[in-house]
Amino acid sequence: MLELPIIQCAMMFFRSIPRDIIQLDEKTAADLYIKSGDKLEVYLPKDSVVTREHLSRLHDADITRFYVKGRDRKKIDRYTAQHIDKILSNPDVPSRVKADAFYRTSSDTMKQAFEDPHAENLDEIKRSVNPMLENIMKNEEILKDLFTI
Repeated sequence: MLELPIIQCAMMFFRSIPRDIIQLDEKTAADLYIKSGDKLEVYLPKDSVVTREHLSRLHDADITRFYVKGRDRKKIDRYTAQHIDKILSNPDVPSRVKADAFYRTSSDTMKQAFEDPHAENLDEIKRSVNPMLENIMKNEEILKDLFTI
């Protein structure tokens, strides 16, 4: 599993997430911070629409990770689950990031199935898991990375 460092900053805890899970033309699920020297600063506030310019500036500055408040972890997990098909099918996203996103999303999905096994919930889970599995099975590199988690 990809290491998710936890940073404590002014009595708040932050989690690191890969830049590549944040999708172009989509709203952010939480405030996204970047490291600036020894501090964290808000790069994109919650509900900001991510543009090519945002991603280009990050790429030019060689920034590969965002930081989110620890309390926003579930929001980021839901965001990842909502966009997992885009993440898995994007050739620019490294296979290790794809494998980790798949692992986390599928783990959360299975936990949800066991916690609430109602038929309508299971149908929704099936609809979300099938495309994920199809994407993973098409990409041997992601499969290899998945087995290393």
